Amino acid sequence: MPDPVPAATDNNPFAAPTTGETVVSEGRDFARLDFKQVKKIYHRSINIGTIGVLVLIGGAFSCSLPLWVPPEVDLLVPHLVFPVIGLFQIVAGVGCFTRQGWARATCIIACILMMTGGSLLAIIIGIAGIVGCARSPELFGADRVTHAAIKAEFKRRKAAGKR
Repeated sequence: MPDPVPAATDNNPFAAPTTGETVVSEGRDFARLDFKQVKKIYHRSINIGTIGVLVLIGGAFSCSLPLWVPPEVDLLVPHLVFPVIGLFQIVAGVGCFTRQGWARATCIIACILMMTGGSLLAIIIGIAGIVGCARSPELFGADRVTHAAIKAEFKRRKAAGKR
């Protein structure tokens, strides 16, 4: 018959239950990461998604520039160069959401092209995109950390109070 009074060496009876198993989310082992690292990857994943949206908006704007230029203006830049840059930015923006291996380099190039736009906002977004993509290699490629997996792990740890 088990002793009804726990021994002094037993764990806290009010602690959350543990299984002793390694937590694996979508094939990724997050047990080796502490809460600070999970939080950093989660925030970088949000940044990449935000950069993707901003690059898509910039690409749509660049593609629409020929519509704003009067037809009597016969310049190669607004009629051909801007739409090509815009299409490249749209591809980079979609790549930020799919997180394929090629998307990281494409996004960095698109951010460099965005910085050539000249506006202060485009320069700030471009720098943020370059830094965000350069610091996030684990979010791109075949063995990437998906946003859903890192979000679930972050919320699980935050709810459990593992800081």
